[in-house]
Amino acid sequence: MINYFLSFSLVKKNQLNTNMKESLFESIYIGSRLDETKVNAYRHHSKEEAEAVVATIKDSIKRYKFDIINRDKNLDFMHNEKLDKKTSMFIIDKFLEPRSLIAVVQNRNNPNEELYVFSIMVPVRDRKKYIYLKVSMRSDGVVKAISWHGQTEMMHPDYRMAVDKSDDDNRYFYRKLFQNWERVYNKFNDNKMIDVLPNGPEDVTILFEHPIEDTEEWRKNFCKTVPKDYGYHYKDIEHNMKVEDDCVRLHLKIGRF
Repeated sequence: MINYFLSFSLVKKNQLNTNMKESLFESIYIGSRLDETKVNAYRHHSKEEAEAVVATIKDSIKRYKFDIINRDKNLDFMHNEKLDKKTSMFIIDKFLEPRSLIAVVQNRNNPNEELYVFSIMVPVRDRKKYIYLKVSMRSDGVVKAISWHGQTEMMHPDYRMAVDKSDDDNRYFYRKLFQNWERVYNKFNDNKMIDVLPNGPEDVTILFEHPIEDTEEWRKNFCKTVPKDYGYHYKDIEHNMKVEDDCVRLHLKIGRF
């Protein structure tokens, strides 16, 4: 295989031709995997904050104050994709945008520190590919990339446990979850999902068009169509559902994803 990343690191940004960039970024994303899909946000952020954070990150790269932490996951990603830190920083500087900011989260190892989670979109011919980036920022302008790896699914911020949460956050999360679940489930089942009623941060009722025939096959179809990129899987639904006439009551733990 051609080492696109090594070649890329030796060429200045304005000297890259279209074919080289396409080959480079196509090589990055084939076989990439995502470990985080639902992100538990610590608080809301504004457009202005996103713009300021991105500007700080890009300035840290220019001032040689940016570094990628040598964690196994980061190193494996760069090794497998023939990336070095210099090339990685070029990608961040080139494609990081304010809209890339998914959520502000709390550092699990230091509750007093906030981290910024990004999903960086890179165009590859007729497709869009994404890289996961999580950074810490110091007051002196030093930025550390704690996480830097590929992803294959979209990420969704969950504000149900945010310090500035509201009832609107519950409704929005469950409405988006329902819309994606409904679209898949209703393609293959005659008794259609028709609405969702949030009953609290972790409880929701899904309404159906007709009374439910609570069979093993129906439960399997219902559970397997849950949108996994919202942080829930087959077992989460199977173990926390109660069928009542024309509805299903679910207890969906927020958890730490």
